[in-house]
Amino acid sequence: MRDMRLSNHARNVAAIAVRIADQLSVSPKDRETIEAAALLHDIGKIGVPDSILAKQTKDLTPEERRQLEQHPVRGQAAVEPIESLREAGVLIRHHHEWYNGDGYPDRLRFDDIPLGSRIIAIADAIDRHANPGRRGGPYDVLRAYRIVYADRRTHYDERLMPALERVVKEIH
Repeated sequence: MRDMRLSNHARNVAAIAVRIADQLSVSPKDRETIEAAALLHDIGKIGVPDSILAKQTKDLTPEERRQLEQHPVRGQAAVEPIESLREAGVLIRHHHEWYNGDGYPDRLRFDDIPLGSRIIAIADAIDRHANPGRRGGPYDVLRAYRIVYADRRTHYDERLMPALERVVKEIH
């Protein structure tokens, strides 16, 4: 509602996440939940001031970082009253967990992070790194893949990399 880039990002993340889920042959029900969560993964940012969202993560003060890191919790809370979105809410809550446990909000690690959240995390990173934003230039999914691949084992589940590679080849 406040930023068209976030709206486009949500659609891109959902499209990439669904393609990864398809590569992994997840059930139709889980695929639908992943798609809904991916579309809504940043809904909790509605409670974050624009001044914080406009900054690069590295430039945030500790308090601003704390506020930003609450957006997955707020996102889950936003969809919780809608029974059909409760499972998606869990995926939204955990889409910033890192595979090694250094993510947020709950510092989950490995298979404690729901598969859908691990998929959305990868799709989110691919779109974020592929999008030229302030740099200008074309959407570069290969560049994004190299960045995400380098962070496998720490940020992302390396077991998902073969599926991601096939999706990146399809997109490219």
